[in-house]
Amino acid sequence: MARQIRNVADFCNVHPSSGSASTPPAPPRESCERVMQTARDAAAFGEVPVAAMICEIDAASGEWRELACSRNRIVELSDPTAHAEMLALRAACEAQKSERLKDAALIVSLEPCMMCTGALVLARVNRIYYFAPTEKGAGMAELLEATRDNAYRVNHYPEFVALDEYREECAGLLRDFFRERRSK
Repeated sequence: MARQIRNVADFCNVHPSSGSASTPPAPPRESCERVMQTARDAAAFGEVPVAAMICEIDAASGEWRELACSRNRIVELSDPTAHAEMLALRAACEAQKSERLKDAALIVSLEPCMMCTGALVLARVNRIYYFAPTEKGAGMAELLEATRDNAYRVNHYPEFVALDEYREECAGLLRDFFRERRSK
């Protein structure tokens, strides 16, 4: 069973993709489909099937422009930090020639881990759209719960949006990947 986000709304804006008036607009369907395909590609390369895309959102027009898209490349690069989010974040910062990505959103197939969440906070990414919550280990909710203590306070709280439309497909992709890996 998936872990439920608990008390995160005390610290930041968390929205289910309910379509209510307070819910931020969903990212373009073609961007979400590309993230899912890139996650499938990761699995084909023997990587955990996670993909991430960072888009710049024009405040005036509401148009989305892709800055970077990546998949997990941990095994390929022999780099434990080569998560899809980290690679997309690095490429987007390079494209923008800045370590800050205000007016940017992340679309990711799996809720970011604590390392990726920390990097996204530091880069000031405004909104994180994720397809499936993490079922193992700590994710965004645990990181934000840790900020209750002033010793761990962070200076930026992105808005989190669960894109439930892709949840089962993404969770199934992850389950199938790990089931196949365990059977070898």
